[in-house]
Amino acid sequence: MLANLQKYIFDHQLLVPGQKILLTVSGGIDSMVMAHLLRQLPVKVALAHCNFSLRGAESDTDENFLRDYAQKNKLHLYVKRFDTVGYATLNNHSTQIAARDLRYAWFEELMNKEGFDAYVTAHNFDDQVETFLINLLRGTGIAGLQGIKYRNGNCIRPLLFATRLQIVDYAMENNIAFREDSSNQTDDYLRNRLRHHVLPALKESSERFETGFKSTFEILKQTHNFIDDEINRRRSLMVKEEGDYTLILLSTLRQEAHQDFVLFELLRPFGFNQSDIGDIIKSLDATPGKHFLSASHRLMTDREHLVLMPLKKEEKTFDIYKINDDDQQMSYPLQLHFSRIERQELQLNKSLVVAQLDYDKLQFRLTLRRWQRGDYFYPLGMSGRKKLSDFITDQKISTIEKQNLWLLLSGHDIVWVAGHRIDERYKVSSATQKVFVVELEAAHGAQGAGSKTQGAGRGAQGE
Repeated sequence: MLANLQKYIFDHQLLVPGQKILLTVSGGIDSMVMAHLLRQLPVKVALAHCNFSLRGAESDTDENFLRDYAQKNKLHLYVKRFDTVGYATLNNHSTQIAARDLRYAWFEELMNKEGFDAYVTAHNFDDQVETFLINLLRGTGIAGLQGIKYRNGNCIRPLLFATRLQIVDYAMENNIAFREDSSNQTDDYLRNRLRHHVLPALKESSERFETGFKSTFEILKQTHNFIDDEINRRRSLMVKEEGDYTLILLSTLRQEAHQDFVLFELLRPFGFNQSDIGDIIKSLDATPGKHFLSASHRLMTDREHLVLMPLKKEEKTFDIYKINDDDQQMSYPLQLHFSRIERQELQLNKSLVVAQLDYDKLQFRLTLRRWQRGDYFYPLGMSGRKKLSDFITDQKISTIEKQNLWLLLSGHDIVWVAGHRIDERYKVSSATQKVFVVELEAAHGAQGAGSKTQGAGRGAQGE
């Protein structure tokens, strides 16, 4: 194992003798094997451990285990405790994403403060395959299908050559102590379900599992590099910068045989995803002036260009939230609960804080954002569209409440003015087969909403 590690490091030029490196350790078998191996190389090492405070006493026991390990082996150990749940709630992240963001930000901070040359994580080959499968299920592009990079900025991953079985065997042969994370034994997370059920089946089905995936990763890497070169060539022909604005020349874009793909690759650095591209392409033949938002930029269609501009501070990501098809709830900025039921099981609810929508008409991911000037929708019970500013006036929504008015959108359609009214086009009707239900906790709802009902004529939610 040590010889294979040295070869992998040499082949990819990950480390040189004498460097000062930070080993990020959880106490699990992967990180403890990594520490055992890298301590045998001619580099200076220290340890860093994140206590995410997610598993109570178990998290503290992991920390104490590593303190003892560092003391026994005369290694410096950096430890930081995080309020992971609080951070996740504040930023509308899952705890997994919150933990990832927190740890990498801290590692970068230690790099700069303490003068390390690199920090090292213990990702292995099985992690690589799991990441490939996760991104495949999410519908990612070739960049995501390459899996985990052996180097990403200051982060290096020298154990990507080793399978989990090889790591376990090495730990047993060398009597390496480690801690078991109880959350790894559950099927609560997609990665765990893949690890426990899908990977064993794949390994059993083919003797070429490892060599086949390694070959695929290499082909995907070469394919990605080729596409990058081609996209950069096209970028030089149709993209130009003017101050804070980025302009994409439409006459050149329209000549592209693979227009959707090229536009996606051009817009991906600005935060736009695949689901945005179809709507943007459709808008090219419409009246100029259409607007599209990503987490960081606004795109506007002009006669000759697509115009990209950075969002102003008040428009940035903390005011734009995405809701996936399988989400059960969100806690920030509104406390929302989501459910999906068959039409025959539905009991119509006229409460202002409940939206019952025709599931098959919705385009996921949904968006939750604050209202903006120029917004309009088709209020339930009305046949025509209405400016949201006029709706606010008619409903006598207070100035304070207006500042905290949130909209649920499907694509670019407002489907619910949260706590006030759904859109006529998305109501439940006799043709509806499945219903998407959104419930807003009253404490977070519209001022004075209580249990009031909405709508007119045919009822609050539909026929």
